[in-house]
Amino acid sequence: MGVAMIDTYSPEEHGLNRLVLTDALGQILSRDNALTPVDDHALVSMGGYVRIYPERAAEPITAPTLNLRATVTLSSFGDVDPVPARQHRGPIERIESDHFSIIEEQAEETAAHLRRWLDPLSGR
Repeated sequence: MGVAMIDTYSPEEHGLNRLVLTDALGQILSRDNALTPVDDHALVSMGGYVRIYPERAAEPITAPTLNLRATVTLSSFGDVDPVPARQHRGPIERIESDHFSIIEEQAEETAAHLRRWLDPLSGR
């Protein structure tokens, strides 16, 4: 068992977190991307997430982690930091991509990183 984070942001300041979520949604809507369709259900889910997110406790992850980071920060994210290192333990690997291309154009490379990390965890 483990936790793989793909270009995950988790600012502890609620205002910054809201900025990341709303900017990411704005990027999704402006891209008109079939890979990330936004319908009524998705909008309601995202709105609920924004509402309940401040209630969560940002505890350190005790399971093995892999933190895949895009090398290009979206300009709308500004100086927002990714998941703080103290919240996870495990390698941080970088993929030449941005927040969206890491799972779109670079999906094959992202999957290869995940396979290399998961294989030892599964006993292969």
